[in-house]
Amino acid sequence: GNAKVALAHFEELLSIDEATHGTRAHADTASTMRSIADIHLQQGNPAKALELYQELLGIAEQVQGTSESQDAAMLCLNVAQAQLAMGSTQAAIKSVTNSVAIATQVCGTRQ
Repeated sequence: GNAKVALAHFEELLSIDEATHGTRAHADTASTMRSIADIHLQQGNPAKALELYQELLGIAEQVQGTSESQDAAMLCLNVAQAQLAMGSTQAAIKSVTNSVAIATQVCGTRQ
């Protein structure tokens, strides 16, 4: 239904973004990829979502020059969601722990 249509549009937009910027390592391209990953997760394809979220972590590090950013913290939570949907509870706990550690580094100590 609508998710398949949305996915097709986002995939077309991703092709345009990649052609425009010459790389996936760009904020516009990453935003589109995140939307595609979110749709895959919502549609019961957590393995594809996980693959994209992990690629996005690498892009965030490349674009921002650090593995410790707000984007990385949020992406770790996305990774955890996909891992949970796949039944990988221990991996998801590790991803949430990584997210908290990154957010603490970026935003300061927890209170």
